Amino acid sequence: MLTKWNSSISLPRDNYIVRVTDAQFGQSKGKGTPMITLSLEVVSPDVMPLPEGGEVTTAGINLKHYITTQIMDDNGDVNVTKTEGAAARVKDLYEKFGLDYSTFDNNNPNVSPFIGKTVWALLKAERMEKRRDATQEQKAKGELGSIIKDPITGKDQIIHFPKVESFYGEAQV
Repeated sequence: MLTKWNSSISLPRDNYIVRVTDAQFGQSKGKGTPMITLSLEVVSPDVMPLPEGGEVTTAGINLKHYITTQIMDDNGDVNVTKTEGAAARVKDLYEKFGLDYSTFDNNNPNVSPFIGKTVWALLKAERMEKRRDATQEQKAKGELGSIIKDPITGKDQIIHFPKVESFYGEAQV
């Protein structure tokens, strides 16, 4: 049976072709870390088999990929050592997308050349349990709230987010 993908279905870990539909440069919500945000859409394959049987429609699934361009210390200063590692990851990203890294501006990168690019990517599903708010007792022990169960089936409420594990390089579509 063919099922349209939704967050209750774990995306099969495999190779996919993805297209960049939008690219932004900004700061993370948490620490204000500078980062590139790529909005991606699965182009191919159209359908994937599910381990438990049946098939899932994969073409058209949307996901986001975040890559930090600088790493900040707690006091807001650039951590030079960690930023070197981030720079290497950004350079690798540019190369895998067939883009020129030599003109990269760490303070205001032009990310628009990413838009429309198609690349091979290894995608996986990030699993997240829906949880109740932690009780005072759980908080005191440093525990999370208990997993919410479906009142009809008794199954744990789990959602899945598609996530890029790695990029390989440009793909022809």
